[in-house]
Amino acid sequence: MSSNPIEQNQEQAQIELATKPSNQEITMSRSEKLTYVLIHNPLIPLGCVMTVGTFLASGYHLRRGNELKANRFMKYRVLSQGFTLAAVAFGVLFMNPKPKPAPPKPY
Repeated sequence: MSSNPIEQNQEQAQIELATKPSNQEITMSRSEKLTYVLIHNPLIPLGCVMTVGTFLASGYHLRRGNELKANRFMKYRVLSQGFTLAAVAFGVLFMNPKPKPAPPKPY
């Protein structure tokens, strides 16, 4: 922090601007956020649905006493979780990358 009051006010304004959520984050409802995720990376919700479905199928077969099928569906659950994590990684790395700021020019 500097001792100049004007510079202190400028620094404080920059800190507030950096920590303040954007207007888009404030105004988006849950349904709008869900629509945003489905449009920008539809593989993540698909992986979540696959994971829940295989988990429920495993529980169904376990209650019926078919341990072999229950175990098989638990293996499928692990695969679907891996698919979901791969979709998240793909979305973070390749979908809608934010442009990097240009390096400062030397004078």
